[in-house]
Amino acid sequence: IPIILLLSSYLSEDEYLKKMNYVSCFLEKPIKPYLLIFTIQDIIHKLKLKEVYELRRLTVNAMIDNNSDAGIIINISGKIEYANNNFCKMVGLTKYKVINRMCHEILDGVYISNSKRIIQKILSQSNEVDLIEILKGHTYEYKIIPIKKKDGEIFNIAIFIKDITKIRETENRILQLSKALETMQLGVFILDLDQKIRYSNRAAAEMHGYTLEEMIGEPVCNFLSGTDKKFYLEQFDLSHCRIPVEINSIRKNGDIFPTRIISDILFNEKGEQLAIVCTCEDISYQKKIEEQLIRNEKLAGISSLASGIAHEIRNPLGNISSATQFCL
Repeated sequence: IPIILLLSSYLSEDEYLKKMNYVSCFLEKPIKPYLLIFTIQDIIHKLKLKEVYELRRLTVNAMIDNNSDAGIIINISGKIEYANNNFCKMVGLTKYKVINRMCHEILDGVYISNSKRIIQKILSQSNEVDLIEILKGHTYEYKIIPIKKKDGEIFNIAIFIKDITKIRETENRILQLSKALETMQLGVFILDLDQKIRYSNRAAAEMHGYTLEEMIGEPVCNFLSGTDKKFYLEQFDLSHCRIPVEINSIRKNGDIFPTRIISDILFNEKGEQLAIVCTCEDISYQKKIEEQLIRNEKLAGISSLASGIAHEIRNPLGNISSATQFCL
């Protein structure tokens, strides 16, 4: 009697899927009813496993497709079983020319240094691996994820590749800018739209007597003299941007000192406000010089006035002295 192949419960998923592709077994007469029932139940169970396996495969493929990075799924020998559109675009090949090829044929020397070594590393560690490599002037970031069976055995490996060259260049520029800001004697703040400090360089913190940690997250008004808080907030209007403003700031110890502040608003590509950049300069010494110059100008005026008065008094006295001598 030809029937569906009797599958023992100890078979693995791979062995089961191979055997489900054909029917070639026969059960000899006589057969006991309970054995036939067991056979049917076992086949139904294996069919459910096949559905679960297929669903899991489709889920993994969907995850690869929805990822913004170039992604492939390979087996443990390195053969590509699936590739998303971003991967095909990166290597300049169609899926038809990518799938079933060995990954080292496409990746090694161009996008990855040694794919076989990475596969061996994954198989030995059984954990996710994050790598960064520089090849031919490009910096690539890799996330390699083992796909395991229920028993923990690895049967596939997902590899995501991202060209982060531009990101690294941007990070380097930001690092250089950050170092430049840290060495400036001019205080620099970056505020969010609620006027809370999101960045402060060291000069700004030291100017107000705080540490960098104490500055971050605080409203900028906390560092202004009470009479100047409202006036300062008005400077965030676009019509007042980039116009120097002199206001009184307050240090941690309560001392009030004059500062010159210039604010500007940062916008994104859509024209939406992102943040506010402020420079802050302690002008205490400058104010002292200005006061000294004003005092000197006043003294010079008084000296000139006194000289003029003396001259006016001296002229009549000279006439009187000459007349007196003439009379004598």
